[in-house]
Amino acid sequence: YMEEQLLLDLMGGEEKRCKSIPYLLSLEGSQGSENDADLKCRSLHGIVFGRLNIFDAPPDADEDDDDDEGDDAETEANPNLESYVKTFSLADRFFLSDAVRDILMCHRPMVSDAGADRSSAKEVAEQIWAISHLFRPPPTVESNDDASAEGSAEVCSKGIEYGIIETLMSLIVQCTAQGSGIPSSSPLQQHLYLSRVLLELTKLKPSLVPPAIVLAISGLFQDFLPSLTPTARENLGLWLAFHLTNTEYQWPKAYWDHWAPYAAVEPNSRGAFIATALRGMAALSSEGAVTVVNACLPPASPLVQSVFLDAVKNTEKMCIEEAEKDL
Repeated sequence: YMEEQLLLDLMGGEEKRCKSIPYLLSLEGSQGSENDADLKCRSLHGIVFGRLNIFDAPPDADEDDDDDEGDDAETEANPNLESYVKTFSLADRFFLSDAVRDILMCHRPMVSDAGADRSSAKEVAEQIWAISHLFRPPPTVESNDDASAEGSAEVCSKGIEYGIIETLMSLIVQCTAQGSGIPSSSPLQQHLYLSRVLLELTKLKPSLVPPAIVLAISGLFQDFLPSLTPTARENLGLWLAFHLTNTEYQWPKAYWDHWAPYAAVEPNSRGAFIATALRGMAALSSEGAVTVVNACLPPASPLVQSVFLDAVKNTEKMCIEEAEKDL
């Protein structure tokens, strides 16, 4: 191999002798001409989805097994997360993400022609969690005990909740923009559907899913928010508003204290995410911001001033300016 450029002539040169490849590529004559051809570039929106690598890179076979003291402390603090990071290979994560997307598509709730409901968000969540059984190791000849098989299955699928949350979060940020009036091209881009499934997963596994959600939001906030588009950032904030509203605002108070300085400075991606989440919760409550201040935020939180009170002042100021312009 001399690194020379190789010409792939799909049309068969000037004589246009090759006909099979153009048909395979969905080539058709341009405006009825037999010589010219146009390539049909179909949109991949709703077909190809990205995956946010929230919880660390997959394990590398060539990487040394020696870990530093920080990793050892994290292992003791969260063995499930460490199990997912260390034992789930790239192929495992791809298979898990693909399986979750297939379940979301095939088991989506719908109404039949006869008016009967088929499936529900709860059933979809149960189907997703059943993926953990696919990671069960094959039975051995030495031991056929059911108890040992169940124990090995739990160890094999330990930390799978982090992979499921990683996939669902990736889909949520890629949903169709809220309030745009554009219909979703796929159920995998329906924000409310994904939010309800994640809520049912939280109810199904209350000891496993909530910690994974908290760590996922923490990782997204620190590492991904500045690089997300405004639509993706808004989708994430509206999801958090929906989730906290339906879980009695159960969220670590320390996170609100840590996030408060971002909302107080000039407009930035993290501050916009916080404002979207808090105002979304206020919009979903019958008492508005009063419920968010009393039930969600820590006492005397600076977010009350920066998100709610300053916003009211700015709105009043804009209204006065507009009125003065009219006069």
